[in-house]
Amino acid sequence: MSKPWYRLNIDISNAIRSDFDFDQLYTESVFAGKPIGIWSYTKEQISNIINEEWISYAESLGIYLSGIMLFYRAPYFVAPDAHVDVRKNNNIAVYAINWVINPADDSEMVWFDVPTIAGKDQVTETGTPYRSWQIDEVADLEISRCCIKNIPTLVNIGIPHNVIVNSEPRWVVSIRFPIEQHVQCWDDAVAAHRKFINE
Repeated sequence: MSKPWYRLNIDISNAIRSDFDFDQLYTESVFAGKPIGIWSYTKEQISNIINEEWISYAESLGIYLSGIMLFYRAPYFVAPDAHVDVRKNNNIAVYAINWVINPADDSEMVWFDVPTIAGKDQVTETGTPYRSWQIDEVADLEISRCCIKNIPTLVNIGIPHNVIVNSEPRWVVSIRFPIEQHVQCWDDAVAAHRKFINE
């Protein structure tokens, strides 16, 4: 299997609105007091979080956002399962562009090969679907890991993955994209973003 992550040469310095408050989002949500939080926003809601100027910049690069997700993990929290992201039409999502807000982040995103046993279809408290496997079902199938930090990174979200959070709390911005015919698999996603890959 090909590498499941690639760092991208994309400027994210002004991507997040200066008036967006991650802590307020957490404390006023159903996840308050919990070690994990997941929020999903549609295309119409993106400008509440992402600067309009950055959206225009991304579009000038040929990157068209269909939505974003925000993820929170408390220090030293490790979910007991690995998951793949599922679209609302029940198809497995292929890719995203992720970055961590905290430059000092020391967490690792870990990817696994798809096990032969079927995953369990679930939905988060805010209605986001996903498919998961217990860690002991995928532990021997690890294929890669990466400390993403605040560097935009093309990530494979169509194979089981998990996050090992170390000493820093982890806030992640995850850009999501329209379903496009030319991006039907991970290799297509890599090819579509090849000109931005830092390698």
